[in-house]
Amino acid sequence: MNEENTNTKINDQNDTAKKSPRRTALVLSIIALFLSISGIFLWLVTLTIMPDTDALNNRVNRLEYQLELIEKNPINLTVPNVQDIDNDYKVTIESVEQHLTGVRVKGRIINSTTLDNEDLSFKIKISNQSQDFYINRISAGNSTGFEVYVPNVPIDQTQYGEIIFVESIVFFNTK
Repeated sequence: MNEENTNTKINDQNDTAKKSPRRTALVLSIIALFLSISGIFLWLVTLTIMPDTDALNNRVNRLEYQLELIEKNPINLTVPNVQDIDNDYKVTIESVEQHLTGVRVKGRIINSTTLDNEDLSFKIKISNQSQDFYINRISAGNSTGFEVYVPNVPIDQTQYGEIIFVESIVFFNTK
C-alpha cells in the first residue's frame, strides 16, 4: 500500500509540474492585460483632466505681461483720451479693429515739445506681441496720425498696451 501511495504522490506532483507552466503563463497574461488596460485608462484620464499645457503657458505669459504693464505706463486702447507715452509724446487712440490674425490700431501721436521731429520710430506692444511703426514728421506742438498692424493678437486681449518712443531726428532753428 505504501508503494501505491508513493506512486500516487509522484503522479500528482508530475501533474502539478505539468500544469504549473500553463498556470504561470495564464497568470502572467492576466497581469499583462490588467496593466495594459490600467495604462490606457490612466492615459485617457490624463487627457481629459489635464489642461492643454500650451494654452496654460499662453495664459501665464499674458498675465505676466499684464503685470509688467501695470508697473509701466499702460495705454488704455479702448478710450480716445490723450494719454502719455513719455514726457515728450502723447497718444490718442481712434480705433482698434480685428484685422487678419491680429489687430489694426489707428491713432494720433502728439509732439508736446518745442522741436520738430522727423523719422520718428515707435514700438507698440499688445498682449506680448510687438510691432515697430514709423512717422515721417511731427512739427512742434502738433500731431500726426498713425496706423499699425500687430499680428497674433486676439481682439479680446486689446484693452491695454504700451507705446514706446524709440528714436527720431530733431530739427531746431538757430537765429
